[in-house]
Amino acid sequence: MSDFRVDLSKVTEYDGLAAETDKQYGLPEGTAKLVMMIENRNDPKNRVSPKGASGVMQIMPANFKALGVTDPNDPVQSFQAAGKLLSDALKRYDGNVGAALADYNGGPRAASRYLKGEALHPETAEYLGFAQEYINSGGKTTSY
Repeated sequence: MSDFRVDLSKVTEYDGLAAETDKQYGLPEGTAKLVMMIENRNDPKNRVSPKGASGVMQIMPANFKALGVTDPNDPVQSFQAAGKLLSDALKRYDGNVGAALADYNGGPRAASRYLKGEALHPETAEYLGFAQEYINSGGKTTSY
């Protein structure tokens, strides 16, 4: 596992947008920023991942149309898309933040494996490892 640790205390230009996304989509406080910081290793920028995910929230092109993304480099569209994905996942998994994050990173199969306690793809396991402190910090509830 990487030495990377999420730094939620680091101030970024996107903090306001992340907080708005949490409120708008009923996400536990800090969820959008957590995802942004994991996806960008604490250095949020518009970029394209080796797998093709784009924007500050690293949305895959296959999801653009369904999520209404016309410009993946627009931070507002990126956060809106991530908010929709995370909100839908939290509803699907009864508010389980770990499962929602597994889904965000690795899709529904990853979330199912997470919920069953089965071995995860190494990338998803690492992703959840980065989020573990947040998940374990307690009080992470949703409005669902």
